[in-house]
Amino acid sequence: FILDSGAFTYMSNASKGGSVNWEDYVSKYADFIKNHKIKYYIELDIDSIVGLKEVERLRNTLENKVGYPSIPVWHKSRGKDEFIRMCRDYKYVAIGGIATKEFTQKDHKYFPWFIDKAHEMGAEIHGLGYTSNDLGEYQFDSVDSTSWVVGRRYGRLCVLKNKKIIYVNVKGKKISR
Repeated sequence: FILDSGAFTYMSNASKGGSVNWEDYVSKYADFIKNHKIKYYIELDIDSIVGLKEVERLRNTLENKVGYPSIPVWHKSRGKDEFIRMCRDYKYVAIGGIATKEFTQKDHKYFPWFIDKAHEMGAEIHGLGYTSNDLGEYQFDSVDSTSWVVGRRYGRLCVLKNKKIIYVNVKGKKISR
């Protein structure tokens, strides 16, 4: 189980206005992690909102409050050197920007370099928001996605078969979570 910070949901809803007190958000997130004894948790990868320096400061605050490391999320804007540093400093890292299309389908060919580099440095690697039919081609240690719940909207099930995602239409039946 890996707990996500909710940053993607926030960014998806940011256009609706409002502001967030990130210090308060981090404090409540840390409390939740500690109260529920969450082993793996994602940093607030909100680079596009507050910038990398602030993300690093918030990560430091979060980790100090929790008492053990988060899973940092690499984005293209951080550069390859930052990815290598993350793999050196953390036992679990993530690649972000997949769900937001920062990584396009054409960019998936670069996944082996990131996966191999992480493994070479002794880190595990998570594909954050990764649902694609090329999933079986890469050796991520873990991935997550909410795409399976979207099928409910369209009356179809998502089934993994032979390392491929198959959509099964269910006509005349109600699909429930």
